[in-house]
Amino acid sequence: MAPLLDHYLGGRVYLDCYRGRAAYSMQVQAAERAVRERTGLTGFEDVRVVGVHGPRVTLEAAGERHELDVTRVEGEPMYLTCDSEEMKRPVRFVVA
Repeated sequence: MAPLLDHYLGGRVYLDCYRGRAAYSMQVQAAERAVRERTGLTGFEDVRVVGVHGPRVTLEAAGERHELDVTRVEGEPMYLTCDSEEMKRPVRFVVA
């Protein structure tokens, strides 16, 4: 079985293909992934969102609070889809 499916069936996320829960904002997804990478926690419920205040995201993992500052960074203008009529700046979120 592929590692992705093995992890899913075991109640874990596969970090190599994980960007964060789709229910979360992109800012929170970036913070969650960073905490999972730092702690090695991969269980579905191992990381919980406590709050978001401006650029700061607070998460709880393994009984510890993690406060991360997440910055919105815009890339160079480009066509974001095949049928784009104008160039736009792609956005990504970077954890400090």
